[in-house]
Amino acid sequence: MSWQLKVYDMVVIIIALVVAYGSALVAYDGIPIQNVGNFGRESGGIWKQVMPALYGYGAFAAVMIVGMVARLILRRRNL
Repeated sequence: MSWQLKVYDMVVIIIALVVAYGSALVAYDGIPIQNVGNFGRESGGIWKQVMPALYGYGAFAAVMIVGMVARLILRRRNL
């Protein structure tokens, strides 16, 4: 059973990384580019960099939590 748990853990981590990367790309594309006015860029341009990180971290954490809960459920069934 030990190798099965290791494979399961690796699959969950890979899925979490892929989902985090995809979520970061979606967030990056979803933030509009700030216009440049007479005095430079409008404020708020930092969100183009912050939101992808937040989406990525959130998606990674969500997949990991679901994976951990599923692992606990599967482990209890096998006992």
